Amino acid sequence: MTKTIVKKIGYSIFILFTLIIITFLTLNMLSFIKKEPIKLFGYRYSVVVTNSMEKTIPVGSYIFYKEIDDYQVNDVIVFRSKYGKRLIVHEIIDITEEGFETKGNNNQLSDQSNSNLYKEDYITPDKILGKVTYSTTLFGIGKLFVTQQSTILLIVIVITFILFISYLISFIKELKLRQEEKLLEQLKNEIKEEQKEETK
Repeated sequence: MTKTIVKKIGYSIFILFTLIIITFLTLNMLSFIKKEPIKLFGYRYSVVVTNSMEKTIPVGSYIFYKEIDDYQVNDVIVFRSKYGKRLIVHEIIDITEEGFETKGNNNQLSDQSNSNLYKEDYITPDKILGKVTYSTTLFGIGKLFVTQQSTILLIVIVITFILFISYLISFIKELKLRQEEKLLEQLKNEIKEEQKEETK
């Protein structure tokens, strides 16, 4: 009995852990494809896909950021580029009357430089999604999303398949066990009835 309970608890933990992984990978995949950050508990998080901030935030890092009221020089912010839906993670290097001037610490030119091929307008607060408060490489998982999207998709499919097969096997075993218990109970009742008949 105790072994069965421990086994069920262990299996439940495995299911929960697997579902968390699948959800995490799926959300990241959708975020990467749609170029939209994921928002949880007031924070957004994204995966850095370029090396423009390599000195402090390597490619594939997960960044967590949130909106604040007052942005300052040296703040690393996330803003939306004027070129489509692309998100940019750069540092504020100056504050002007037109807005914030930004730059990747691995880039030679600021985003607003006239010499920049993809010159951005000065960044106004309404274009900022938030200030980066934390970043992590998370064992290189994020880098896989940048370089190996098909591999991640395959991992999600394989994990989902394994989870389904595992659940199916467990369900079949449980069903058989209940049937056996039911038959055993019926057999016991029949034996009791026979014994009663014999004693009459």
